[in-house]
Formats: sequence, structure tokens, C-alpha cells
Amino acid sequence: VIITGMGKSGLIGKKIGSTCVLNLKFPDDYGKTDYAGKAIEFTVKINSAQKKVTPKLSLAWVKKHTKFDTIKAYRAQVKKDLEEQNMKSVGAGLLTSLTKKCKIKKYPKKELDDLTQTAIDYYTETAENNGMSYNDYVTSQMGSDIESFEAELQEQAKTEIAQELVAYAIAKKEGLEATNADVKDYVDEIMEANGLTKEEFERQVNMSTRKYIKTYKNDIIVAITVQNVQKFLVEKGKKK
Repeated sequence: VIITGMGKSGLIGKKIGSTCVLNLKFPDDYGKTDYAGKAIEFTVKINSAQKKVTPKLSLAWVKKHTKFDTIKAYRAQVKKDLEEQNMKSVGAGLLTSLTKKCKIKKYPKKELDDLTQTAIDYYTETAENNGMSYNDYVTSQMGSDIESFEAELQEQAKTEIAQELVAYAIAKKEGLEATNADVKDYVDEIMEANGLTKEEFERQVNMSTRKYIKTYKNDIIVAITVQNVQKFLVEKGKKK
């Protein structure tokens, strides 16, 4: 077991190989309602200790671990990546906030059903991987009955679809809708971000790039359009 969070404080000063008792508390929102908020005592043996070491930034390190030949170019890319991550985070927050102020008159039934079923399939697979039935997993691990749990999954699906609907409404008005060319660029960016050649990417996804684009085109268009709108909201906010 790897001890993280508050439990780590009870290990301070202890030696590797020693056994100690940690007096902890389950989170109030813990999935198993019988344990939520209750005190718990863990007896643990310290098998090893991990130390985080930040390597010194040098030209040799950059050439060995990145695709860049200079520290300056590497720094520029890191800055760009951080700015993009921040933009996505802020943009996602703005879109969420805006969506909450909108009223969705009607949800597309097929998309809602498909998204809810995808979530159910995920928990079904998770249950099977843990040697449990879907029903037992929901009741014991999620602390809920099937009807309530699946109703919550549908509400989560509605939230996701609502954001997409709002994003598409803005995209249509502002000319931010994704194009076929954007889809190809998006896949190329995935390869570049993960340092993959086209051949390596195709081996990982177990299909040709063309088939991948054809299979996931609609999902990619949605992702790009939402990103375009998030960026638009951030830029619009900066101008105010």
C-alpha cells in the first residue's frame, strides 16, 4: 500500500522495516456509507520510502529526454503547454458557468441514452474486473441502489450534453465550428504530443489513421468545437 495525504504524517520519523499504527478517518463522502466519516485504524509496515528528485535542467537532459536541441526551445514549449492547459481549465469553468445559466428545452434522446449506457458499461466492466456483478458493485462500492445510481448517471450525461449544446450554439454564431481539416490536425497533434510516429500511433489504436478518423470523427469534431468555444470565452473575458 502506498500511503498518501494525511496518512503520511503518521510515518514521519519512522524507519524502513518498522511497523506502526495510523489512526485515520474515512472521508465523509466515502462510497461505502457504512464507513463514511468513521475513524479507522491501520497497522502498516514500512517496506520502502520514495523520494522525489527534480533533475537539474541542462542541455544534456533536454537532448536525452525531449525532442528539443536547446534549453530555450524546450522552455518555450513548456510555457506554451502550461498556457494552453490554463486556458482549457479557465475556459472549461466559463463554459460550465454559462451552461448553468441556460435552459435546455429538449435533450437529444439517442445521444443521452448512448452516453448514459457508456457510463453503465464502464461500471459494469469495473465490477467484472473486481470479481463482482454490476448490481453488487453499485450497492456495495457506490452506496446506492441501481435506479438511483443510473438516474445520477443520466443527470451527468445531461450536464455533458448541455455543455455541448451551448458550445455548438456559440460556435455557430461566432463561426467556430470544427472542419474536416481541423480533425486531421487534431490527430496529428495527438501524435506529436505523445511523441508517436504515424506507424506507432496506428499500432497503439490498432487501426489505420484514416479508419481512426472515420470512426471517431464526430467525437473529435465535438472536442475541437468545445475547445474553440472555451478559448473564445477566455479571450472575450480578457477584453472586458
